[in-house]
Amino acid sequence: MTNSSETPAQPHQKLMIIDGHSLAFRSFYGAPVDVFVNAEGQHTNAVYGFLSTLLSLIKSEQPTHIIAAFDLSGGTFRTEQYGEYKGGRNETPPEFLGQIELIQKVLTALNIPAVTLENYEADDIVATYTRQAREAGFEVAIVSGDRDAFQLVTDTVTVLYPVTTGPSKGIKYMTPAAVEEKYKVAPHLYPDLAALTGEQADNLPGVPGVGPGFAAKWINEYGNLDGVLENAEKIKGKKGEALREHVEDVLRNRRLNRLVDDLELQTTLADADHYGPEAEKLEELFNYLEFNSIRKRVAEVFATQQEAVPATEMSVENCQLIDSAPQLLEFLNGAAASIEAVERTIPVPERLESAVTLLPVIDEDSPDHGFAHEKSIHGLVLLAGARVAYVDFGSLTNDLKQALITWLEDSTATKTIFDLKQHFKSLSAYGYTPNGVIEDPVLSSYVCGYIPAAKQRTFNGMLAELSDRYLGLSLPQPQQAPAQGELFAVEPVVDLEHYGLVARYIQELAYVLHADLVAKEQLALYENIELPMASVLARMEILGIALDSNNVSELKDYYGQHVESATEAAYSVLGHEVNLSSPKQLQGVLFEELGLPTTRKLKSGYSTDADSLQGILGQVNEETAGAKFLVQLQTYRDYLKLKQTVEGLQKATAADGRIHTTFQQNVAATGRLSSTDPNLQNIPIRTEEGRKIRDAFVVAPGPIDGHEYSTLLTADYSQIEMRIMVHLSGDESLIEAYLDGEDLHRFVGSEVFGVEPEDVTSEMRSKVKAMSYGLAYGLSPFGLSKQLGISVDEATSLRTNYFKRFGKVGKFLRTVVKEAHNNGYTQTMFGRRRYLPDLGSSNRQRRDAAERAALNSPIQGTAADIIKIAMIRVDERLRAEGLMSRMLLQIHDELIIEVAHGEEAAAEKVLTEEMSQAADLRVPLDVQVGWGRTWHEAGH
Repeated sequence: MTNSSETPAQPHQKLMIIDGHSLAFRSFYGAPVDVFVNAEGQHTNAVYGFLSTLLSLIKSEQPTHIIAAFDLSGGTFRTEQYGEYKGGRNETPPEFLGQIELIQKVLTALNIPAVTLENYEADDIVATYTRQAREAGFEVAIVSGDRDAFQLVTDTVTVLYPVTTGPSKGIKYMTPAAVEEKYKVAPHLYPDLAALTGEQADNLPGVPGVGPGFAAKWINEYGNLDGVLENAEKIKGKKGEALREHVEDVLRNRRLNRLVDDLELQTTLADADHYGPEAEKLEELFNYLEFNSIRKRVAEVFATQQEAVPATEMSVENCQLIDSAPQLLEFLNGAAASIEAVERTIPVPERLESAVTLLPVIDEDSPDHGFAHEKSIHGLVLLAGARVAYVDFGSLTNDLKQALITWLEDSTATKTIFDLKQHFKSLSAYGYTPNGVIEDPVLSSYVCGYIPAAKQRTFNGMLAELSDRYLGLSLPQPQQAPAQGELFAVEPVVDLEHYGLVARYIQELAYVLHADLVAKEQLALYENIELPMASVLARMEILGIALDSNNVSELKDYYGQHVESATEAAYSVLGHEVNLSSPKQLQGVLFEELGLPTTRKLKSGYSTDADSLQGILGQVNEETAGAKFLVQLQTYRDYLKLKQTVEGLQKATAADGRIHTTFQQNVAATGRLSSTDPNLQNIPIRTEEGRKIRDAFVVAPGPIDGHEYSTLLTADYSQIEMRIMVHLSGDESLIEAYLDGEDLHRFVGSEVFGVEPEDVTSEMRSKVKAMSYGLAYGLSPFGLSKQLGISVDEATSLRTNYFKRFGKVGKFLRTVVKEAHNNGYTQTMFGRRRYLPDLGSSNRQRRDAAERAALNSPIQGTAADIIKIAMIRVDERLRAEGLMSRMLLQIHDELIIEVAHGEEAAAEKVLTEEMSQAADLRVPLDVQVGWGRTWHEAGH
């Protein structure tokens, strides 16, 4: 039924207004919780479902204006009138927490207003905008799963009702006819019907025994609710009696379900007509949310600058096989002209005007080349503009091979390659060293904020993900199905056009990401640190480090004996066997059989992790069976972990007797490196039993390429993160302490505790050391008290005294958090940014975690940048000075060099000078070195 005051809808004036909480909850229950979880454990299924529905509706409804309305936490005028209003609703699922805030951030990034008003519900905001739009001649589409919205339906107002289950899953269009067909009353009478029947979702009980059918019959007979109540005495039977007994409930229901449509709202309809994505904001959010394929849908729906490069442009031509040196030179000489000849949506950056894209075609079935993970290469695809050339490694003439080597090693011949580190290793196996690489989309995307999930850290996974994300295109598939699902496993090469097209995707990614680097002011970081770092890491991975296999075998047996001894001792305490690696069986033994104090509750029972069991040990008498069993269980776990570590090293040892770990350059938001296959950063150092493993890593036992190696040289930074914090805070007294060479923690202890430096006890020093590092990591007084085993009051007092004495440190830390809130990111001394979307979260836990990351990232990230700079300079200088000594490992803040015989003094000089001069700080970068035949001996 149309209100007579309405004017006809004007062309191209259509408001879509979304009941935000309603759609969010339906999205939550309509998408699997366990599938949508990001790396930080935040569930995102409601966000994904909400956005997916929104995109579908924008595409189908083509609104000119969009507004979203949300409830605020706390009560409204309705709860003031009736305290039980909505009181029967289930507790919000923990997986839903934080998702409303993320949805609102997505809307902000899409320039869609998210409107709230204290004391009122989203329904009232919806009603107000609906009235305003209707009076302005708009057509209105209300997206809501709340039936109260049906009262707003007219000929120009439709409720789009989401249905998440059943055969009618999708959007149900509730027009006047649809409402009347379902409820047998006109839309404006739906609240009268709901007043009689009640509304379970709102905890509004109606007339007992009266359903929609009877309620509609009464309303149609007497005109409306007022008519029904005026004629209540005429209604016979038990239902009439029930109605008369519950008149007050019915009147209350009608007062509460009447939507307010005359609110004063600051956001106007005019504010809702320019929706569309802000690319950078949306990209940051999608990176955090780990939303991938939906990016393409966003690009398609909004047709922004992120839109896919037109298919007509993503093509290749003039595919040629190169079988002679003159042909290769002709192709390379014409590269710049070829690149210029292709028209693009994204301009070619000046520095890439002559860069040739390289794509090695890998043979996945080939054996390794003596070090881990390397495969044979069929040949090399070269791309310039849309021109494709292929050099077949199986049929190279001497002249062609030499021409290819000359060009690959020429640092002035600029190149683009996807995953430089990996392909540097593969090409090196053939005697080729790729110099002059200026673009690698794997690294540029990382610097711009993209961190691949574990399952995407393959060549194919990253290329497909980045193509989808930045180009809005799916990775092309070869005409011949590849073996084992790998893109480049086709033998022989039969589809040069396909490989050329893949190279074209890489080329276009380089252009897009270069523009992103410039926009985010990350180009210098990328060019000076991350790009040269890739080649350094590749060389280190190729070299590996020698392992004493006899030592490892002995350690395996030694640790295994201790595992068996601890197992038998644990059985002896119990009087029976139990699987010591089974949490379920341990729960029965610990908390039922032995009656030990329970730990934190998990879904699977009480926790049996190391921290929990250590807490129990402090509560029980050491002479009890429970305490004795716990001691043996801990011993079993400690030695089992050590045994598994050496077993992993045995499996990872290559044919050359060396361990070739893989350094992951693009997985840590702070910029730090990690190590995998095997993880050498996990080699124990804190216990004597663990340090024995480091004795198995040795200097090369014999000559390599005619050179003897005498020793391992290790060097690490002393207190680098503390020195960075002192530098960034500018605290004069702490700077002076470092310049004077004082023991910083003893100096701080004397200031905090008010004693002379020589009177600072080891306990005092330990406390201020833990506090100093804790401040840099956002440690609270409670966390400090737990770490030091002191009261919260003592921890608070320590913290207060610290900031009283070193006020600039406190000011610096507060400024870091404030700037992070203002900018949405923190950055290192060298400009590396870390975006922290949760700084604006209303979820306190998430916000606190983001603030701790904001405190830590500039310090830890700067430390990561500094050691990378040092590694680049050490590598360059060793090679420039013609030294045969070589860098093998980076473990946290430590570098390990294998020193050639006779180069001991020169190697130490290079290492200490380049590490100590890697950054210009107000305090010295102190470097400590050690020597030894083994990694353990070289420790310091």
